[in-house]
Amino acid sequence: MSFVWIASLLFLTTSSLSYLCFIFFQSHNKDRETILSVNEKAVFITAVFCTLMFTALLYSKIGSHEDVIVAHLLENETPSSEDSEINEELIDNMRRSLDKRPQNVLYAVLLANYEKSQGNFDAASEFYDLALSYSPDDPNLLSQYAENLFLANDRSFNESVNQAIERAYKADSNQPIILGLMGVRAYLDNNFEEAIFFWQRGLDNTEKNDPYYQSYLDGVRKAEEKILMNQ
Repeated sequence: MSFVWIASLLFLTTSSLSYLCFIFFQSHNKDRETILSVNEKAVFITAVFCTLMFTALLYSKIGSHEDVIVAHLLENETPSSEDSEINEELIDNMRRSLDKRPQNVLYAVLLANYEKSQGNFDAASEFYDLALSYSPDDPNLLSQYAENLFLANDRSFNESVNQAIERAYKADSNQPIILGLMGVRAYLDNNFEEAIFFWQRGLDNTEKNDPYYQSYLDGVRKAEEKILMNQ
């Protein structure tokens, strides 16, 4: 749905309302009685109500002006695009739309992932927190949040990171990101067999063309080398 077409619909809607008001006041000028009959009132109120309801329904379907722009840009771009001009416009419109409608989990996640890709982990956490406030049990969202905490903590584990990992693992024990993090944690604790266990499960739940796949594969090989060295 193009922005021009949407704008035309909104213009026609508001124009119809204005026309109804014009007809109403023209037909009840100073030369006529100022008190309307019950039928006239009912017809006028019904017409106005229907017009307003149509406008509200139309808005609920197409969203705000920012949503229209975002939808158009997302047809060919993502928040990680290298086109800085389009990327900036996309991010700006998603931010403004999210300010108006904070329950838009999709925008919150896209902005969180964008900030994470830029190394702005604190800003990413704010968007993840917002998304989780509306979708607290989403396994994929929980795993991304845990990963962001891990990165924000200089790629190390603390109580907050561990709690986020356990929460995500409880929601879905087959989330590749969480299995990868649990493998890293076990490896750093010199629990190489356990690291292999988690990374192998990560491989089983990851497509071969996924960037994580090669990381888990390398992890398994390193853990196996450590086991051989300790024998």
